[in-house]
Amino acid sequence: MSALQVPPQPTHGARTPRSSRPRTRPRTVAAVALLALAACGVRPAHVHLGEDECAHCRMVITDRRFAAQLLTDRGRAYLFDSIECLIAFTRSGRVPDEQIHSLLVTDFSAADGWTDARTATYLRSPAVQSPMGSGLAAHATEHGARDHQRLVGGEILRWDDVFRNTGAHEPDGAGMRGDGERLFAEPDHGD
Repeated sequence: MSALQVPPQPTHGARTPRSSRPRTRPRTVAAVALLALAACGVRPAHVHLGEDECAHCRMVITDRRFAAQLLTDRGRAYLFDSIECLIAFTRSGRVPDEQIHSLLVTDFSAADGWTDARTATYLRSPAVQSPMGSGLAAHATEHGARDHQRLVGGEILRWDDVFRNTGAHEPDGAGMRGDGERLFAEPDHGD
């Protein structure tokens, strides 16, 4: 067959003969396996409820549904009791942006899985009793957030909205935006 001729294509359902299939070389397989292992070197830390402290506010992490973590490119994990504390710590610059490998939040719908904070969908609702009082819950999918919203009300947000509108939290500033305004009105006790 000359270099300009195209080899005949197998008909629908026909298999390509074994001798004409591309061969995978053992070195290629080994290299891909090593790259995969290297990429998996940074893994989320396990949160020990009732034992681990929030890296920002130092409260003990007690509710897995709101836990978050920042992972560095060297594999160090900083654990947080809330999304607000993750944001405040990230803004503090204690870990330079170029050293941040990932920001993870708990999927409120599953409470046993981590999801990327930057791609998660958030629900902010006064009915969500988050540790720092901002009423934020993260969901891996928009569908999960919308299902939660149907149950408790509130607004659906993306990471940029949450990051921009969640103030530099200090332990006494729960529920505050960056401009010092409350995220939600104080309850009226009829006084």
